[in-house]
Order: sequence, then structure tokens, then C-alpha cells
Amino acid sequence: KRKKGRSEVRRRHGSVADTTHVLEVLPRTKEKDMAHLPDVYWAQRTDKILITIDVPDCPQPKVEIGNHDGGDGYLKFQGTNGSSGVEYAVQLDLYGKVNADGSKISAGGRNVFLAIQKETEGPHWPRLAKEKTKLRNVHCDWNKWKDEDEEEEEGACAIRSD
Repeated sequence: KRKKGRSEVRRRHGSVADTTHVLEVLPRTKEKDMAHLPDVYWAQRTDKILITIDVPDCPQPKVEIGNHDGGDGYLKFQGTNGSSGVEYAVQLDLYGKVNADGSKISAGGRNVFLAIQKETEGPHWPRLAKEKTKLRNVHCDWNKWKDEDEEEEEGACAIRSD
């Protein structure tokens, strides 16, 4: 076989100028048009999941909590920073089923706090999200975290003091 020279490749695929023209026709997305991905911190108890979404000055967050038809829970969040107008959005498929009616939402000055009730009280979930991949914006909230052992000890201390 004979190697193709530059002139043959250009004739076959078009010139560099033609390629640039095509790129200019495609719509461009601006960074300000895209929603930012907020940091999500989570901890858990045997009966609930505690989630803090790090969005400063978000007076009216849109939060949807529920269960998919297949069973496992989901969390959808949208919010806008009141002072800068930056939009934030995140959607998570949760590890287990949740009770949306028993969940609470609180929007503060620095973040949005969610206390999501698990559908059934039981063992701790091994992770927040259904998928096993590492989500770069999801972190453990070690300040609020309690192991199952710690919860049992607190319950035993409360019974003894009564």
C-alpha cells in the first residue's frame, strides 16, 4: 500500500478552514447557562439520612424527595444563590427507600439541610447513592456522623437514666 500524502487527506476530508466553519455553526453552552454542582455532605442514623447541600444564600430551594417505581429513593435539588444569581442543581438516586412525608427541609444562610426519613428503621446504608462509583461532590459529614454502636450506647444510657 502507498502512504497518503497531506494533499490527499485534505481533499478527502476537507480543509482546516471547512472544519472551523462547522464548529462555528454548532451552539455553544456558556458556563453561566449551566447549573453548578453543589457539594453534598451526608450522615445517617438508623431511621434517617442527614444531608447538607452547600449552597449559600438559597432562600427558595426546590427539593423533590421520593421513591422510583422500582423502589429505591431519589433526591432532586435546584436552587439559586440570592446574591450572585448562580444556579445549583443535583440529582441523586439513593441507596434505599425513603419516606418523603416524614422528611424535613431547612434553608439557612450558608446551606440547605435535609433530614430524610428512611422507609424502615434498620441498619446503616453502606453508601448514600445507589451506584458504587465515587461521586466527586458527595462527602461524609463526620461532624454529624454516628455509628450504629454509638446510637445503641446512647439508647442504653437514656434507658438507665430514666
